[in-house]
Parts: sequence; structure tokens; C-alpha cells
Amino acid sequence: MKIDSGIAVASRTIRVPEVIESAILTAEIIGIRGTANVQFKRGADGVFKLLEVNPRYPGTLPLTIAAGIDMPKLMVDELMGRPVPDKLMPFKELMVVRYWTEHYFEPREWEELCRQRSSG
Repeated sequence: MKIDSGIAVASRTIRVPEVIESAILTAEIIGIRGTANVQFKRGADGVFKLLEVNPRYPGTLPLTIAAGIDMPKLMVDELMGRPVPDKLMPFKELMVVRYWTEHYFEPREWEELCRQRSSG
């Protein structure tokens, strides 16, 4: 929904059957085995287009887990020989908005922290 400096600051899980089917087909054609992030972006014409495929967890992994798909757990289960679903898993439609807050402190606190790190 919103990207800032390459970081997803507002994201949403949503069921779009055509995108889900395209992502599955893309993964099958490429031969992905394991975790990958298959990304689509809706063009100005309203059509979803493949943006990229990354063989890693997505930056929005906490949202994915909160929506009900715990990818690291599934990977561990598979490695341990435990059964994992062989079809699309249900998930909740959720949104996340990331925000940063400032922390104010006296400069001497920072200096002390730096001294502790350099001596430890």
C-alpha cells in the first residue's frame, strides 16, 4: 500500500484469486522450493503485473504470520519431517501500519552506552 525508502510502511493481506493463482503458477514455473516472495503490482490499467520474485522471507513477514501463515514454522516443520499443508492455506485479511517514534535522551547516556560497548 505504501513504500518508503524500500520499506513497506503500510501493507495489507487481501484475497485476489487471480494474483494468488498467478503467484502459484510463477513459483511452479520457476521451480521454487521453499520460501519466496512473489510480488505483483497493479498497473495503471488495473491489471496486476509480476514485479519480482525474491528467494527470501518478505519484509512484511510479521503481517503474514499475524494473518495466519507462519512461514518459519512451516519451514521448520517440513525440515523436521512433520506434515505441512500441500494446498493454499486460509488467512485473515489484515492491515499493518509501521511507524517510528523518537526517543529523547541526554547525550551523556549515549556516550556511556558507547563506552560500555567499546570496553565489552
